[in-house]
Amino acid sequence: MTPSPPAITAESPSPTSLQPLIQQLQGGDFHEKWNTMKALVQLGDVAIDPLLACLADLDLDPLDLDPLDLGPLDLDPENDEEDSDETLWELPWFIAQTLGQIRHPRALTALVHLVHHHPSREVAQVAATALAHLGEAALPALRALIQEPATRLHGVQALAHMRDPGVVDLLLEAVTAEESSVRALAIEALGGFLDPRIAPAFAQALQDPMPQVRQGAIVGVGLRSSALDSTWLIQQLSPLLWDLNLAVACQAATALGRLGLDAGVAPLLSLLDLPVALPLQRAAIQALNTLATTSALQGLETYLWVCLDRPEAMPQALAQEILGSLGTWAKSPQRGAAIALLLRFLQNTTGNPDHSTLKQLAAHSLGQLGHDSTLPALILLLGDPHGGVRLHAIAALKQINGDRALAQLHHHQQHPQAPWDSPPIQAGIALALAEWHP
Repeated sequence: MTPSPPAITAESPSPTSLQPLIQQLQGGDFHEKWNTMKALVQLGDVAIDPLLACLADLDLDPLDLDPLDLGPLDLDPENDEEDSDETLWELPWFIAQTLGQIRHPRALTALVHLVHHHPSREVAQVAATALAHLGEAALPALRALIQEPATRLHGVQALAHMRDPGVVDLLLEAVTAEESSVRALAIEALGGFLDPRIAPAFAQALQDPMPQVRQGAIVGVGLRSSALDSTWLIQQLSPLLWDLNLAVACQAATALGRLGLDAGVAPLLSLLDLPVALPLQRAAIQALNTLATTSALQGLETYLWVCLDRPEAMPQALAQEILGSLGTWAKSPQRGAAIALLLRFLQNTTGNPDHSTLKQLAAHSLGQLGHDSTLPALILLLGDPHGGVRLHAIAALKQINGDRALAQLHHHQQHPQAPWDSPPIQAGIALALAEWHP
């Protein structure tokens, strides 16, 4: 019986440790292989030949590949079912990870070989990602990959991890690819670069017939919004709020919110005027909260009262979304206006048993906004007949200023005056004090 190799750690490996390292890489468990990979990376260039020999032992084409001449492809999708075989993918997966971190020209050749010939898509993807670690030296090989349909997606996946300016030319080439998955990934990756040639590519991708490409373009535009004309952005994104694909429309709403432009308020509010899909209306409300402007808050208040006055016209879920999200305005210059809106809501719904869920959300948002001026209103909320409302009021009191809230509770209990002298409020105060010090 062959003795097991000695345990390998990643501490100070030397060239003489190559053989046991390779044995551990081939036969160890996942944790052992992981430590072995780190040790081989520390060895650097001297580990290249043994790693290439490991690849040569696999059932692949001979490793005589020129990275600029990729030759015929061997990526049969029917072989994907073999990916479940651990022996097929795990060793080359670790080899690809190791070669990518060693960053040697010969590692580049081997990584391209794996992308090109290994039947496991997982291995091919890891190898492509490892190519990105090689930087500018990998660009010629990646150009070759994106020119072949079977390896194009892996090539673009590698490019998406790179920030070298030379990547832009290759990504601009990829955005015209036949495969929609390639176009989507390429256009989203272009959002990481500042280049005047990118704007026309975004404009075209926003009109792409495939929704995943339009969605990727919206993400890319959002990443580079500061470098693009604000009027152009609003004009390009606003029509996509009405896209037939719900995911695209929601992404457009999110992007308008992140632009931080008050011009985005009106298009977003228009989604609340019509009976569009509820997830899209929620996305619009979230975007308005992200904008956090005066006009955004005014629009939200308008639709809140519509929800309350005409429940048949507006889903109550929208009122819940509005009240529950106002707590995110804590760092906005409009924080005071958001607090005033919540207080008006509580004042107008006092004693109304139909809005217990909404009052709980309002109390929660007041707690997040954290202003001492709201303590009296929250203490009044302790008289609500719904137990959940009272508990949310107590939680908000503790969150805002526990010491001051406790002092006010004691004061209103010992010196009850209107409106805190009513039996329900006094009972709520007693409950709060009991909850405070159980």
